[in-house]
Amino acid sequence: GFVLRTWDRVSVSPGATNTLCVALADAAASLRVTLVWTDPAANPAANALLVNDLDLVVVDSRGRFFFGNSLLSQDEAHGTHAIIDDNNNAEQITIASADSGPYVVRVTGASVVTSSQLYSLVVTSSSSSMSTPAQCPAQAACPGGCSGRGTCSNGRCECAASYSGVDCSLSNVVLPCGVAYAAGVSSMGWSYYLAGSPGLSYPWSITLARTAGFADVYFAYNRLPSRNDYDSVVKNLTSSRKATCSSSCDTPTNADANGVWVIGVASLCCSTANVTLKFTCGSGAPCPAGLTLRSGVCVECDESPCPAGQYRRHCTATVDGVCLPCTKPPNASFVVGGPALDSDTCPWTCDAGFVLSNGACALNTSDAQQTTTTTTTSPPTTTTTTPTPTTTTTTPPTTATTPSTTTAPAPTTTTTLPT
Repeated sequence: GFVLRTWDRVSVSPGATNTLCVALADAAASLRVTLVWTDPAANPAANALLVNDLDLVVVDSRGRFFFGNSLLSQDEAHGTHAIIDDNNNAEQITIASADSGPYVVRVTGASVVTSSQLYSLVVTSSSSSMSTPAQCPAQAACPGGCSGRGTCSNGRCECAASYSGVDCSLSNVVLPCGVAYAAGVSSMGWSYYLAGSPGLSYPWSITLARTAGFADVYFAYNRLPSRNDYDSVVKNLTSSRKATCSSSCDTPTNADANGVWVIGVASLCCSTANVTLKFTCGSGAPCPAGLTLRSGVCVECDESPCPAGQYRRHCTATVDGVCLPCTKPPNASFVVGGPALDSDTCPWTCDAGFVLSNGACALNTSDAQQTTTTTTTSPPTTTTTTPTPTTTTTTPPTTATTPSTTTAPAPTTTTTLPT
């Protein structure tokens, strides 16, 4: 069978949604919905040539969403995912093996700059018959409740700056400082990247190098950029090949101080666009794990051994891992350098004449007791020192005796006599 229904010269206002219900008599029949409209003439120099953008969406009885022209985008971070067509004035949805429904068909004036837009809608099916119930079943206005990461507006999920996708399920890539990041987006698609993390403030710049295809790059503060707008505080990459934020990087006029700059890469023509984004950060910018900031560039943390008597502090995203002095007790000397990563444990030994006692280097008293020093004072002074450790005189029968020391008033002579 084949059935056809048409609706011609239907008007939709900016932000409004017209809803139609379709039920099929036969299961496993095909269903095709086509939307067309005559778009007003655009300015040839405009970023977006589509003046009035209408959205076609079909929701089946199981709550699955189908978007006009069933476009898919692919990028290096998220693989393949659905996108909404905002380039064409003709959209079509085909469900090859549809159930009996009912299906909810929606036409939304997603971005209508005139007072209204006229359109025509055609619905065809291989079913033996098709009806259009007056009452549609309740269905969600946006897919997946926008994953709890955005709000539903005019049938679209308006995602928070850190997320994207038709249901806000994709996490946008945070560009690492000082590292050339290779971005790629398929034809008609968008990819979004964050210049740092929300709430951080530091000067930054982004240098763009296109390696394949045709890419446009757009910037917005705390929101996903589109072709219809950009923030004047950032230079246009298409002319300078570089965007810079040198002041008020976290708080543009009337903006949320806890926001973040979002970079959108769009491939608006015929093939995959590949670009390299190098995000250079000023003081206070974060670096990814294992890297630290030096002169605005993220470099690998230095974990090489330090000289004797020093240990290496563990580096952070903004503080380099420099060598710091180790601690030791008095009368001790370092042997080698300490281990890296926050470990003040440089090996040391006590100096000569000192021994380890309770974690300190103490005078070796046993050596001191083995040495006796005697001094004789006379004008001129004469000093006789008893041999160390003792002097022994032997007379048969052999007798070992301890010498004695006698000190007399000056002039004085110290004499050791055998007993």
